[in-house]
Amino acid sequence: VEGLDMSLVIAGLAVSVLGGLGVVSRIAWTSGAERFSHPSAPLAIISVMGALAGVLLLLAPEIGIGAFWLGVVFAGMSFVAWSGVAMLAVISEVSLSDAGRTSGIVLTGFFVGHTISPVVFGFSVDVTGGYGLGWTTVMALAVVGLAVCLAWRRTLG
Repeated sequence: VEGLDMSLVIAGLAVSVLGGLGVVSRIAWTSGAERFSHPSAPLAIISVMGALAGVLLLLAPEIGIGAFWLGVVFAGMSFVAWSGVAMLAVISEVSLSDAGRTSGIVLTGFFVGHTISPVVFGFSVDVTGGYGLGWTTVMALAVVGLAVCLAWRRTLG
């Protein structure tokens, strides 16, 4: 909104697009994830898309509105769908007796992130006077997710 001098209506539209894509992508990723040989593959793709979203949203004020909208699309297609695919990974990779506890741990991490991320992001904007630290952190966490997926994949042999 600030960096691109957008109206609040357009900013609200962007959040709506992200949410709508999130619903569609969550359904598409969870139904399509079973086509991959291992859950680490779709999670790795989601991580790459998330990192691209962060890059595009960080650079949008310099690049332009097209980068912003592409970042919104990548964010909606990645971050929102992550927990659904993670739950499929739990179901496929964990014994039946551990599935409840393991899915609880994954969802707890997911919802704790949803709870604290806006506050931490907003605090970083207040402290630094810009959005760079927040978007860089988003990109870094997506890259960490990718590294975890690749390491997981290597353990499979």
